[in-house]
Amino acid sequence: MIALRRLRPRAPCCLRFYTPSICVRKKISIGSPDLLVPDSPPVAPYKPKTTVDPATVPTHPTSGSIVIDVVRQYSEQYPSCVLLVQVGDFYELYEQHATNYASLLDLKLTRKQMTSDITVDFAGFPSRALDKYLDILVNRHDCRVALCEQTGLASRQDASGMERFVTRVITPGTVIDDRYLQAERNNYLLSILPSDDTIQLAWVDVSVGEFLVQESSRAALQSDLLRIQPREIILPKATDLDPDLLTWMADQFTVTHQPTDLFIPTATLPAAFDSLMSSTDPSQWLCRAPALALLRYIDSTHLSDKPRLSPPSPFQSNTTLQIDSAALTSLELLKGMKDGRRQDGLLGLLDRTNTFAGSRLLSQWIAAPLAAQSAIEERLDLVGFFVHDPDRLDDVRDLLRQSTDAQRALQRLTLTQTESTTDAGIQSDEQPAVTPSAVQTYQLTQLRSRQAMDMLAIGRTLSVIQSLGRVFTPATSPPPACVQNMLTRLDPHATLLSNLTRAFLDDLQQHTLEDYGSPTIDIAEDEKKAPGRLIHPDYHPSLRSLYDTLAKLEQRKTDMLQQLRTIGGRTLLLQNQQQPIVEISAAQAKKIEAQVDGLTLLHETKTKRRYHLTAWSELSMDLDDTLNQITQWEHVLLQGLCQQLDQHRASLMEAWKALAELDVLTTFSWLACHHAWTRPEISAACNTTHIVGGRHPVVEMHLARKGRTFIPNDLRMSDAESVWLLTGPNMGGKSTFLRQNALMVIMAHMGSFIPARSATIGLTDRIFSRVGAADNLAQDQSTFLVEMAETATILQQATPRSLVIMDEVGRGTATTDGFSLAYAILQHLHDHIGCRTLFATHYHELADVIAPLDRLACYKTTLYEDPSSFTFLHRIQPGVCRSSHGLKVARLAGLPPSVMQVAESMWTSLQKSSFGPMVNNDIDAMA
Repeated sequence: MIALRRLRPRAPCCLRFYTPSICVRKKISIGSPDLLVPDSPPVAPYKPKTTVDPATVPTHPTSGSIVIDVVRQYSEQYPSCVLLVQVGDFYELYEQHATNYASLLDLKLTRKQMTSDITVDFAGFPSRALDKYLDILVNRHDCRVALCEQTGLASRQDASGMERFVTRVITPGTVIDDRYLQAERNNYLLSILPSDDTIQLAWVDVSVGEFLVQESSRAALQSDLLRIQPREIILPKATDLDPDLLTWMADQFTVTHQPTDLFIPTATLPAAFDSLMSSTDPSQWLCRAPALALLRYIDSTHLSDKPRLSPPSPFQSNTTLQIDSAALTSLELLKGMKDGRRQDGLLGLLDRTNTFAGSRLLSQWIAAPLAAQSAIEERLDLVGFFVHDPDRLDDVRDLLRQSTDAQRALQRLTLTQTESTTDAGIQSDEQPAVTPSAVQTYQLTQLRSRQAMDMLAIGRTLSVIQSLGRVFTPATSPPPACVQNMLTRLDPHATLLSNLTRAFLDDLQQHTLEDYGSPTIDIAEDEKKAPGRLIHPDYHPSLRSLYDTLAKLEQRKTDMLQQLRTIGGRTLLLQNQQQPIVEISAAQAKKIEAQVDGLTLLHETKTKRRYHLTAWSELSMDLDDTLNQITQWEHVLLQGLCQQLDQHRASLMEAWKALAELDVLTTFSWLACHHAWTRPEISAACNTTHIVGGRHPVVEMHLARKGRTFIPNDLRMSDAESVWLLTGPNMGGKSTFLRQNALMVIMAHMGSFIPARSATIGLTDRIFSRVGAADNLAQDQSTFLVEMAETATILQQATPRSLVIMDEVGRGTATTDGFSLAYAILQHLHDHIGCRTLFATHYHELADVIAPLDRLACYKTTLYEDPSSFTFLHRIQPGVCRSSHGLKVARLAGLPPSVMQVAESMWTSLQKSSFGPMVNNDIDAMA
């Protein structure tokens, strides 16, 4: 007979602990903790996390239903939010929330009896589907969501139940979870405070901690909003902004009105953001009131875990090339005009970046190019360096592809560090806590897996930075100053990288980083099969000791199983699910009962029997205790790594900012190599713009996909010819020519090479565009009124260093009215502003009137025609086109032959009548 001895005598005591798959309640014995963890520090009692003052919870029933009391309390406290209440394994909507949002979420709306007197509208979904429905509410419908979650047993005197608090308020501008963010764009929350003379702006991307402020004006506000592209705007309820502008803002962005006292500049900072005040002189803090409003708003939405933000940085508009709202839209810089698709704009063409941070930075550079020549030249130098070294360019871009979105990973860690410390009962002095409950265990496992993913992502990016340094060594000659400056900023933080590399298991690093960003990877799911296994055993002596103990216990389990199987056969199993059991076939049961001591029959069927075995129970408890200690120690060590990263946050963010810049600039180099772009020369002479063989980058790309070639054209503007009057037929290429030159000026100021054979670009302070037709019926504005409003902005804000492009100004009204306006506008731009101007028109008679304007030159587009057909040449050449060839274009568009016959007959009659020369007579009178 085989007898298994007891491990050691213990006094029985009831403790709660967890196994790999479930928390169970077992009888175990008290032993000395140092038998398992030689240097384990004393434990701290578990303190459940609460995010709301318990005094705010009702102490007496008002409806007879605990859930309805909570729903009504928080509906009143968060009136602008959709309230999701956690009830067991479901999130539920009640009363008006269910009525208003059930259909939006495609949930069945029903009635639920809460008490004998109360029946309410009701809808719900499983808690595992929370992410899906939050995405629908926040991203698709721009809703604010208050999550009311269970936190423990209630202390109500009238009935038992669960305590529920609002733990999170999720809004479009304050989300930080990648599941609700677009990786390639910033998620800005913007605060606006109008004053008498200025508009104060403050905006923050909570997902990366970027914080900026700016003083704007009422005239420039719309342009600033299009440049910033905020996800959410907060405004004081009492505002004197123009009602039409407010309507436009509500149509373009998510607008949240907040109490006016949120914007009081003398109020104190929320406690969580005190460090921002200490790092900035309050007396010099630009736009203090909207910045404080932002911080209070964030404080009210992130109720428990406060995001880490950088000190507010002033946005200096005078250091950037300013692009007005009409130009941002009509030049299709960030998206196409027709369908609003990103890939149809300049951004879609240029975004061949390899990092998400680089993609976000590229959007900022397009909307706000540089205006300082030295800064532009430094970027161009670095782009040119890689253009002339394509092998090194490929090496750098290959490395960049291996990096991760470390900026957002670090920001998530600053939140989960506090959260996981609280959830696990870990105190600030790094000590393992007592064993958590089942819910806490699940939360801890999820948090640890997210932390591990983010730390591995950070380590991977630091490893990429370290490898980038090797790309430039050894070298036959030192790299130029622009590259040296970039390498200096790319600090790999060798000590941090070493710690992260030593901390994690090699196979975990490989598995995680190959699949980083994949929706299928889940370390938490892997931990269900093998808890712990995140931190390398040799990273800490106590962890090494625990793993040695675990190995011995596993060997004892193997030996025990082998001994039992020599008696009970190969079908015998040692299981530890709901409880430790020995499972054996019924045929072998009598044999093992006769030879093994300590067996107690628990359950039997016709084919199997399950027993309690004292030796296996005690060994199983030791295994579970050891695994629990490993998990707790790994958690402590993860928090230590979090603290190290947090201590170097500023320098890490600076290194990753430099990495994003390198990504964008090497993208410019790659585009230049693949599309035959050239380096522009930047001239301080504002009226000098010489472009030889210029091309529209986006149109050229679309034509190439169709197997067609773009026709390049030259632009030569100088002090002698700073204004071009461009005439030509419809479809002749006038608008494309205007846009391509504006785009090349913008690209040059971004520090990019441009699609031309050669170019000299005069330094520019502003770009204005009056191109394309669009009405605004919602604001009761016709196409003509919109065009005149945009023209008025140009005439009021353009300077001698500006570039203005205008297309068909004066259309949409009577011929004489439109012609007169076009003449007056052109004369004002020439005589009073003196800026570079490209002015396209069908009023070819203007060429006869503006002859006295000495800095104006006439150019035209033409077509080739023979008796049976015609072809647009798309060539710009000196001269005036005296016919718009509108009838030819109409025929090309497919108008019925009968209609064309009438049109041609009428055109001939008009040319012979007094109507045709009427405009010419008016012109002669003006001259």
